[in-house]
Amino acid sequence: MSEQFLTFRVGEAQYAVSVFRVREVLEFREPQTLPCPDPLIAGIIRSRDANIAVVRLREKFGLESKKCDANTRIIVFEANLCGRTVLFGAIVDSVQEVIELEMAEEPPPMGNTIASRFVSGVGIRGGNYIIVLNSDLIFSIDELENINDANEAAQKQRQGEI
Repeated sequence: MSEQFLTFRVGEAQYAVSVFRVREVLEFREPQTLPCPDPLIAGIIRSRDANIAVVRLREKFGLESKKCDANTRIIVFEANLCGRTVLFGAIVDSVQEVIELEMAEEPPPMGNTIASRFVSGVGIRGGNYIIVLNSDLIFSIDELENINDANEAAQKQRQGEI
């Protein structure tokens, strides 16, 4: 059975995530920085009346920073954190398309690496590998808590509670 996935690029690799875990795709805009000790969090943006922490996927994936260009996008994902939905934006180099992909390939053995926790499969399309990510597991529970805390702090600031 095939599923629908949004495909995007970070570095040279092509990734995909279930369309059911994507809230929206936004043109890049510079996030408002926060006094945040977590280097993965670029800042926050406001979309659809919600504050959303924006993370740097290049850094999460161990890649060098890259200047944003006309292709850079922010994908707003939903992740499950202990039964709660946490929204986060992720800066990606580009967004390709929504595709149907058969999930026949198991992820390759990666040993005990961080990536082995959030890669849920590998698809092949047009002779190219597409790495399928699980948005619930891209970030650790601690990282998701930091993202959620940034969202909540921004909301309190907006409401004048800080």
